[in-house]
Amino acid sequence: MVAAPVQCDVDGISKAATGCLAAFALAGPELTLFSVYHRGSGPAEAAVPLPWLVDVPTKMEPVFPSEPTDWTLAWDPTPAVLTLRAPDSPVSARTVAVRTTNY
Repeated sequence: MVAAPVQCDVDGISKAATGCLAAFALAGPELTLFSVYHRGSGPAEAAVPLPWLVDVPTKMEPVFPSEPTDWTLAWDPTPAVLTLRAPDSPVSARTVAVRTTNY
């Protein structure tokens, strides 16, 4: 498991007008489950590298919620970076699956 604050104040609690994001990944040989939590008010934005997926053919699919939402999630498989934007909203979360396509 990889856990890291993506965008927060030093102690991990947002004190600014911008939102606070925390990210967690469970990585396996064919699947990485990546969850992002928007923990503050205000919009939030981050580009999250997933270095263990560099040069690995992959595809991303939403897990939760499975329907389109007001979040923007974009997977760039070449550098293995997930770019996300959460709107100005209360606490919310998203989970995506990044699957390797070479099995």
